[in-house]
Amino acid sequence: MPLTDYLDKWLLTVKHRVRERTFDSYEWLLEKYVRPALGQKRLCDLKAVEVQKLYNSLTEDKKLSAKTVRHVHQYCRRP
Repeated sequence: MPLTDYLDKWLLTVKHRVRERTFDSYEWLLEKYVRPALGQKRLCDLKAVEVQKLYNSLTEDKKLSAKTVRHVHQYCRRP
């Protein structure tokens, strides 16, 4: 299963457990940063080094704050 399909399912499971604003934040960060970079990777093929490469890219290339990158990391860990 591709990561993007898994994220869709995960978002459906958390939608009613978190505040609307929190859910919107999950959805936006995953759509903006995670899906373009890793969304088509199959879960079974996803490697830790690829996720770390995403975090490095967010910090170095996109110049995101450490707080934003930490949020992306937290959202990726929760599923």
